[in-house]
Amino acid sequence: MPPPKRKNITKKKGELVHSEEIHTMAQEGSEQVDDVSLSTTPKWAEDLAAKFERVELSFGAKIDQMSESINSLTRDTRAMLNRLNNAERRIGNMEDTVEKNTADTAKNDKLIHALQQKVDDLENRSRRNNLRLVGIKEGTEAANIYTLLSNVFRYILGRTGDTPSPEIERAHRSARPIPDPDQPPRTILVRMLRWRDKQEIVRAAAGKKLEWEGQRFSVYHDFSAEESRRRALYSNLKKTLQKASVKYGILYPGILMVTIDGEKLRYFSPEEAEKDLSKRLPKFF
Repeated sequence: MPPPKRKNITKKKGELVHSEEIHTMAQEGSEQVDDVSLSTTPKWAEDLAAKFERVELSFGAKIDQMSESINSLTRDTRAMLNRLNNAERRIGNMEDTVEKNTADTAKNDKLIHALQQKVDDLENRSRRNNLRLVGIKEGTEAANIYTLLSNVFRYILGRTGDTPSPEIERAHRSARPIPDPDQPPRTILVRMLRWRDKQEIVRAAAGKKLEWEGQRFSVYHDFSAEESRRRALYSNLKKTLQKASVKYGILYPGILMVTIDGEKLRYFSPEEAEKDLSKRLPKFF
């Protein structure tokens, strides 16, 4: 059985009040104080809350802007990556094409060089019966160049009387305008009917001082432009060999043959010839 409630007597304005009534009044006063404290928020707290709200809005806007920028950069990066991939693919294809073209070019260069050699050989073979007469005065052929050449060849070969002259297939001056009297005459190009006759004329003319109507002239083989170029490369060496009184000759195609102390030497380029001959003939190099 619970203990009986104790009753305290408090004097208030001459009246007696129970303790329960005093406790109830205290609770009501506390609630009133709480209501007052909640309804009256301090100004600094309101300002701080407003600032936080503004900061939050500002950060939100900036974050949205940064997100948009990042998305834009992502799109640009992807586009650049696609372009880079395309460029790498195209560059790879071009490299493959260049590599193939380089190999094809090297192969074609070899083929072209071989064809050039064949064409040059065919051209020189077609000229085997040809002669070039340089220095015969313009107009000496009059109306018939064949009569002139027959007499010239008889003179070179030392034929007299009724000995026939070598047969000529065709002949003409070089195709250029007639020069002035003070200029060198045009070359006469002759194609002999037989190669043996052509060789005989060349051998007979070698080492001779040939003159016709008081003017010096010379007899040469008729080579292609490329073979003539190859032979011209030995010009300085030929002068040196002449000073050294060394027998030499140029064979086809552009090969220098030199005879020293009975030994026959062949050189396939001027550089090779000069390097070796400078050791064999040091006094003249």
